[in-house]
Amino acid sequence: MPHYDIVMGSCNHDAEFAGRLGFRHVFRAGTDVGVVVEGSAKKVPDGPFIAIGRDAGWLTNMIKAGAAAAVVERNDADRKLLATMRDRDVVLLMPMGPVTGEYGLHRSRTMYFMQSMLRTALRMRVRVSFASMAESRLQMCSYMQLVELAKLVGASEKLARDSVSVTNRELGEPK
Repeated sequence: MPHYDIVMGSCNHDAEFAGRLGFRHVFRAGTDVGVVVEGSAKKVPDGPFIAIGRDAGWLTNMIKAGAAAAVVERNDADRKLLATMRDRDVVLLMPMGPVTGEYGLHRSRTMYFMQSMLRTALRMRVRVSFASMAESRLQMCSYMQLVELAKLVGASEKLARDSVSVTNRELGEPK
């Protein structure tokens, strides 16, 4: 099974480096796949896109507008938002960058939030995907590192392995 990752547009990776990390392709947010961040004045892209935000109402509107995946930057799991994601078959994208990029108490709080969000999403039968969402080449994770980080926040071995590559189905073939 080919593996895929998603990084932010500012990440300076190349195909050879992505291959060494164990990925067939690394999608670049903003280039390969559209991204709409809460508070930005960007219009909704034509193709599949990722919605990133905190406000449940805004995220719900983006999901209804056709988002393929959503990154929820809240400190609690909004059941109504997760129900909308389940009903519209939108993937909950869990970025591992905050786990690898933070230290101390902030990292522990982030992991606790991700564990509770994952538990609630799985109970509500929302599809989940893990990606590095790295902002630089130094923050990128290999496929096995993403699997281990997913297990660290509460995913089973099977879920962790299957959820690293699920985003290709939603985001289309690499350009």
